[in-house]
Amino acid sequence: MLLDVLQRGGTEAYRWTAAPDQLVDQYFEGECPLLGEAEETLLDMVEHAENLVAHFNDHIELAGRTATKKRKPALPKPIDLEAMQETAQPSADELVRTLVDMAQAEACDMMGEKKQALAFAERGL
Repeated sequence: MLLDVLQRGGTEAYRWTAAPDQLVDQYFEGECPLLGEAEETLLDMVEHAENLVAHFNDHIELAGRTATKKRKPALPKPIDLEAMQETAQPSADELVRTLVDMAQAEACDMMGEKKQALAFAERGL
């Protein structure tokens, strides 16, 4: 249970950091599109997730060393942060596509291009 929660939370945190990174490279010429406080909050969230995973992995290692020979409990495998980042990448790519579609829809709407705006919005949903 805890293992699943940590993996889902960490993957989600990596998803939300990968998306702005892609947007920075593609559309914002190196400038982060997030406002300062949002960027700091996101980075703090990732740091906390990584600390929780490290703490979890340390406890697994310690429990494995202190388990008695007679009764060795089945321990979960340590969480791999790199695998978590790789798992997050496809959903981050999808998030970027959705955000770009919604931005294009809004831009078209502002310019009075209602049909084109609707087409972008439908594609983004």
